[in-house]
Amino acid sequence: MKIIDLTREINNSTQVCPCDRTPVVEHYATTEEEGVNVKFLKIGTHTATHIDAPYHISKTGKTLNDFPADWFVGMGMVLDFSSKGEMYKITREDIMAYEEELRQVDFAILNTGWEPYYGTWDFFRHPYLSEEAAKAFTEVGIRIVGTDGSSADAAFGFSTAKRLSNPSFMDILENMERENVRNEAHTALLGCDCLIVEYLCNLENLPKEPAFYSFLPLKIEEADGSPVRAICMPEIKIKKTEGKK
Repeated sequence: MKIIDLTREINNSTQVCPCDRTPVVEHYATTEEEGVNVKFLKIGTHTATHIDAPYHISKTGKTLNDFPADWFVGMGMVLDFSSKGEMYKITREDIMAYEEELRQVDFAILNTGWEPYYGTWDFFRHPYLSEEAAKAFTEVGIRIVGTDGSSADAAFGFSTAKRLSNPSFMDILENMERENVRNEAHTALLGCDCLIVEYLCNLENLPKEPAFYSFLPLKIEEADGSPVRAICMPEIKIKKTEGKK
């Protein structure tokens, strides 16, 4: 069975949002010393390819564990915005042009075309959702929106942030263009229990027609987010799950 892997590797140089910590992957045990290989990981919940829960932006929002496992698997389709260029604001009209098709699937995958910039500061200049575009997804019953960008929202303020050594969260906030790092799409989506997957890759290999996707997270206590092993299995065909929204 064909499986398309949409997941970025977690290692000591994995690019993360500038206000997140770079992951640490260490040898805890080795076959030479202890007889087994064991890694020790120190990572944020929004490391590499990951999913956001409503609790990420709201103290009263649902955690990932509040959603059943079948919430994270289903049929999805790709929306291609790769020709739009840097910092393009995706509009409600852009989304509703796919309205009929979107009503038949569970997930919407945004191909912004920004994957080649991963690992550079220009990566944060990807196309992003306007607030009204995000609301359009909730209106047609989408329960997960994925993107190959760093965020569903505008994040290009990070691209000009002052380069600091081992900055704290507040250091970054004080040294970036805060008006160009937005949160409207997160609020609109997560506020309606529509989850967000970010840092996807290999979208050029995805089929144009609807296909089966899985974005299963780790089962972390009070999870505001989690790394996921995002995959597409184009040979599987199921109907949209009814009664989820």
